[in-house]
Amino acid sequence: MRRVPDSLLKAVVFLYPSREAAVAGTGYGGSGFHVGMTESDTFDPTRAPLDDPAHVYVVTNAHVAATCTFVRTTHELQPIFRINKWTNHADGDHVAVAHMGILGIDTVALGKAVHSSFFVTPEVFAASQIGPGDQLFMTGRFTGLDERERRQATVRAGTLSIWSTIPVRDDAWGGEMQETFFSEVNSKAGYSGSPVYLEIPPELPWPAPILGFPHRSPYLGLLGLTWGLWRSYLPLLDASTHEQTGDRVIHENSGIELVIPAWRIADLLADERVVDHRLRAVVDAKRPSGRLEPDAIATDARPSDSQQGSPST
Repeated sequence: MRRVPDSLLKAVVFLYPSREAAVAGTGYGGSGFHVGMTESDTFDPTRAPLDDPAHVYVVTNAHVAATCTFVRTTHELQPIFRINKWTNHADGDHVAVAHMGILGIDTVALGKAVHSSFFVTPEVFAASQIGPGDQLFMTGRFTGLDERERRQATVRAGTLSIWSTIPVRDDAWGGEMQETFFSEVNSKAGYSGSPVYLEIPPELPWPAPILGFPHRSPYLGLLGLTWGLWRSYLPLLDASTHEQTGDRVIHENSGIELVIPAWRIADLLADERVVDHRLRAVVDAKRPSGRLEPDAIATDARPSDSQQGSPST
């Protein structure tokens, strides 16, 4: 796997349930990332912001958004934002977004963003002949470390496990069926909402046709975002007899991370509620004084330099 581009690391945000937790970098929460959207396919920094506005969103899991309203970015200024409003996917997909502002106009749009043209689509997935063993990596929050390294997103790598998406019931979130990729990226608590990227490296020098491998062009794109772990449930056993004791079980991390496809994020960004807010934000930006209620506002909070964490064990 090649070195991860800095822009993808800086697009990561950390989410917390309270202002105090965001300042200290402690407690439970999750991860997310900035997504940029423009009317054109790519962002052109030479154009005036309102000629081709680049809207910045923070994207995460719905279950993270339900409890976490404070976002800490990886920008050098280390700002902390309070989210006033999350918008969830209308079909129950485990995705939520909040509008952070317009790049170049709103100071809330700080840091890097993954442009929506970077998303893997069903067409790209099929045409690239993506399948088991293809390389993946995710960027997110390693709980226990972020108290000390407040602007450092961590990377965990692995592979795609199964050819295609599989519907998985999310019993903890309304019992909705989630279109899901199975991936092996060795995740843990704190990475919920992390972006997962697909990488097709340059062709190896062996004769692919003889071995039956397809010729594929190098590729790097957003496969989706994590929403949970596939858990195995094991009975408790008596230490001496190794027989099951009662009905109690423990859950075991199978190592399989569940990933919502990027095209479900694209669906939400094209939702009429999100589009309407985007259009009104442009109109509002042209007024002398804004009237549109923002999804996110900057706070005066900064991560505490005196807070020194210790590695988790």
